[in-house]
Amino acid sequence: MQKPKPIQAESATLSTLANALHRRGFRFRKAARELPGHPHLVFPRWKTAIFVCDCQHYLHGCPTSLKWSFPDAHTRSKELAIFTCVLSHRGWKVDTVWRCEVSDQAPISSRILNIFDLTVASSADG
Repeated sequence: MQKPKPIQAESATLSTLANALHRRGFRFRKAARELPGHPHLVFPRWKTAIFVCDCQHYLHGCPTSLKWSFPDAHTRSKELAIFTCVLSHRGWKVDTVWRCEVSDQAPISSRILNIFDLTVASSADG
């Protein structure tokens, strides 16, 4: 299985998200080659991996992706689900950030920040 290939829209979304997270003090690695699927952002401290995906390339279901999508979108969606499952079984917290969730005005939603709050709380318990 191949890793999700970077798409121009994904790259812009990834840059916006990465810059916003870095400004908030989060430190991460990009495209961890040793992990299945090569997650776009990896936070080793929280054992969290984030895939940043363009809605039209992965059949997200938002209004943008419902207008039209690429022919290989079903294949990409299945691969993303497999990579997420494999990483979860290895003990990683995995999430997907969609292009429609990230904008220049509000690059980080509360859902994205909750990924880290939940991870920190669960690692403090055990």
